[in-house]
Amino acid sequence: MLFLTGVFVKRIINNEITLDPSGVWRLSDGQNIQYSDGQVHERYLEKVFSKVTDVSSSSSELKQYIRDWPSEYHLSHRRSQLLNGFTYNRQARVLEVGCGCGAITRFLGETFDQVISIEGSFTRAKLARRRTADLENVSILSAPFQEISFNEKFDLIFCIGVFEYSNTFVNAEDPYDNILQYFRSLLNKEGVLLLAIENQFGLKYFSSCSEDHSQFMFDGIEDYPHLKDGARTFGYHEIKSRLQPYFSDVLFYFPYPDYKIPDCVLSEQLFSRVDASELISRIESRDYLKEKNPLFNESLANKALARNNMLPFFANSFLIMAGSNSSKFVHFNQLGILYGTDRSHNFQTLTHIIEDNGKKIFVEKRVIHPAPSNSREALSICSLKDPWRQGESVHSLVARKILHRRYEKIDVFYEAGQWLDYIHTQSSMENGILIVDGKFIDCIWQNVIISNGVCYYIDAELIWHKPIPVSVLLVRTIYHFLEGIQSMTGVEPIFARGRRVSRIRRIAATLGIKLSNNDFKQFLHIEAGIEKLVHGYSEKKAHFYIRNQLMGFGVYSYLLNIKRKMLRVIKS
Repeated sequence: MLFLTGVFVKRIINNEITLDPSGVWRLSDGQNIQYSDGQVHERYLEKVFSKVTDVSSSSSELKQYIRDWPSEYHLSHRRSQLLNGFTYNRQARVLEVGCGCGAITRFLGETFDQVISIEGSFTRAKLARRRTADLENVSILSAPFQEISFNEKFDLIFCIGVFEYSNTFVNAEDPYDNILQYFRSLLNKEGVLLLAIENQFGLKYFSSCSEDHSQFMFDGIEDYPHLKDGARTFGYHEIKSRLQPYFSDVLFYFPYPDYKIPDCVLSEQLFSRVDASELISRIESRDYLKEKNPLFNESLANKALARNNMLPFFANSFLIMAGSNSSKFVHFNQLGILYGTDRSHNFQTLTHIIEDNGKKIFVEKRVIHPAPSNSREALSICSLKDPWRQGESVHSLVARKILHRRYEKIDVFYEAGQWLDYIHTQSSMENGILIVDGKFIDCIWQNVIISNGVCYYIDAELIWHKPIPVSVLLVRTIYHFLEGIQSMTGVEPIFARGRRVSRIRRIAATLGIKLSNNDFKQFLHIEAGIEKLVHGYSEKKAHFYIRNQLMGFGVYSYLLNIKRKMLRVIKS
């Protein structure tokens, strides 16, 4: 590993710089940008970094200290998932512009031999140094980045969530163009810029989410009329046209729900090869400033956008790789990557969407930390490799129908009937009870694709090590269906109101199955066990929550749901 000594830093920077006792390099004139999440948040981060032992980019210890959105942004391991799916040349010379409090800086320091990170705010630069204190290959420089003069060029420049502030901190006729020129001048011939930014026309903004910077609803869509000199983002075509004069190749990747806390990163090539809307529909966008109250169903809207080849235009965020497409420093060796890391240790997964030489597309899932082979738990998870299945899930097909005011019950649940027929083909009779193998525990409507009238069970990762009554599996799939549509607007009251147990009974009856109290009792036992093992909740609390969801105890159930969502944020 190449350590960045003071001699090295001073050699590549023409400006006169000094080393602060905190370990941060500063311009000798002490220039400082006044940017902050708030002193309360920064003092909290300083306290956290001083007490924890694991500050790595994948730290599970830091997750315990997430208490609100600012702390999640700086402490979540999901920050690094934006960049984790790329393959890098470790020896690349790396410059990070706008390192904030060091979340991405930490990942870069773990990935490359040589990293220089620039942060305009001295307070935040000191926090980034705290986050990377044990990485001598990382140097933190506190200065306005456009004021720094380098006498050597870089192989990779990372600009994550910073470009949109150019108008605020750069004094030029066109600050954004000025910064792109600056980046290009700092890169080698084969150098690459990796730039992450929100999309001005992200679908979540149309459905009522606050603009992430100005906090005004629809502000970006209206082209930022509220704050003349504030941060601003760009649409797909505009930012592409800004980059093309300076970079020969401009490749787009799409993190969902956005670049801040991504669960996946999908290439534009994937969008051109398949309809990825069913995959995207499983990932809910977030409003970081207020409780989300969508005006329409984004999942269903994405399906229409996919048919019109408009998913790239309405993605919530962009991750752009600008530079030489044949660069030896960075590659994305798949069509997409998905992270299942918001789970307990032994249930975390990494999924690659790949294309073989025959141009067939596969979904390859790997368990990151497999449980010991002698584990006696009731549930296990397996790695898998399946062909990409084009089509819509039973969940999506049924959900779309219940938004219409005019329907026939038999028509609404037609595809659910197809699912039930498929389950019957996999079932057998045991002691007078129709059962299926435990490998079908997750064969719920969301995981069954209908293509040309045929049902395909996808993402069959979970295995329950006991047979499951078909009636209990039906309770489970309707329970999760109702959970998935509870935030939809315009749902018929018959599906949206009343105790969930009553709604499950009604839907099951439509499919010709009468559920017993024992079916719900068995479901409760199985579901609580899954929540305990997969998400780390105590079985008692999981049992309590699920029972309240089934019985629908008004405000109390609502509060429990909020608590559960908060726990999931903390565990993520």
